[in-house]
Amino acid sequence: MQINVTFILQIINFAISYAVLSRFLLQPFMQRIYQKRTARATLSAILDNKDDQKQQLITSKEERLVTFREQIQATYQKPTVTLIEPPLFEERQLDEASVQAMINSATAFVVEKVPHV
Repeated sequence: MQINVTFILQIINFAISYAVLSRFLLQPFMQRIYQKRTARATLSAILDNKDDQKQQLITSKEERLVTFREQIQATYQKPTVTLIEPPLFEERQLDEASVQAMINSATAFVVEKVPHV
């Protein structure tokens, strides 16, 4: 089996190309992917923490609401309403002199306010 010099040079060229591409292209690309993954994991952990806090606040509010309703039911007494019947009609007894006085005052008022009558 004979190994050609060109084949050896191609292997050396491939190794050098792989080393250069790996160093200047592949490593920065992989570091960027790693940074994005860690950032995503951090954000996911923060969101999970916020979600847990939200759930705790919701359950706390629900418990306080139940306690408040129980306190209101225990202490609040519904007021009783009693209806008062007003008098439907009040009869007035007027004599002739008071009726004549009302007519005269109304006539004087109209004459005063409407000058052409």
